Formats: sequence, structure tokens, C-alpha cells
Amino acid sequence: MHPDSHIPIAIIGATGNVGRKIVEMLVTRGISMPENLQLYASSQSAGKKFQIGNCAWLIQDTSDIDFSKVKLALFATESDVSRRYIADALKEGVVVVDSSSLNRLEASVPLIVYPVNQHLVSIKHTRLYAIANCVSSPIATVLAPLHRQHKIKRII
Repeated sequence: MHPDSHIPIAIIGATGNVGRKIVEMLVTRGISMPENLQLYASSQSAGKKFQIGNCAWLIQDTSDIDFSKVKLALFATESDVSRRYIADALKEGVVVVDSSSLNRLEASVPLIVYPVNQHLVSIKHTRLYAIANCVSSPIATVLAPLHRQHKIKRII
């Protein structure tokens, strides 16, 4: 088990493709204990059962989230949902990772492509991180070592 597997984590947007994959990876890789995951989605999904292997959760309505009960919030949502709830999470001291486009162009928010710039992740310095989109992440991962060697100036 991962040393931080006891940290309470909220996954907002847990029933979407990205959210489901996040839950699966957290559990199957031993990053989090299933009982420490709180899964949230829209009112349409609230009350439904979500299962991975032997682990099952009841999906909760995002509007009912209590950020004082979590340490990490993973937003696998559209920008409007992130816009509505991230400020509340940050007020409670929660570390937030946002995969929506909301914060990607904010200069004060680290834009993370983990294989490229994981050194920017430090909860001592910031509590809000944006995740690069699904097209730019693999491109940046491939180009980063080339850039370090040859200083790429432009890509077409």
C-alpha cells in the first residue's frame, strides 16, 4: 500500500470516463484504500452504485460535498463544475487537482504534465494544480527530452 493510502480523497466527476479511470487506478495500484474514497457526480448519478472488482461505492451528489472531510479533491469535470466547487475546496485547505480547462491558462496555477514537470508539485507552495489536456500531455512527454537536448523553438 502507498504511504498516503489513508488520505481521504474526493473524486468529483467520478462517473465520467476520466473519473472512473481515476478511481480504478487509485484502487488497483494501492494508492488509496477504497474506504478513503468519496465519489461525487451529478444529481442524475447520485444514489447509484459504482463498483470496481470487490470494491463498491454509492455515488453522492456533488452539491452535497463537505470539503472539510477530505484532504485531496480530484476534479474530473467540465469547467463550470470546477468553477463552482474549487474555491470551496481551497477555502478548506484541500489540495485540488483540476483536469478541466478552467485553470490551464492561469499563470499562478502550475500546469502539470507529470513525466515532464513533476518537480512543480509541492503542496508546501500551492494547493491548486491544473492538468494538461489529453492531446498536449503525450506530446509534451515525448518532446520534453528532445527539447532538453536540442532546444525546440517551434512545432508544426
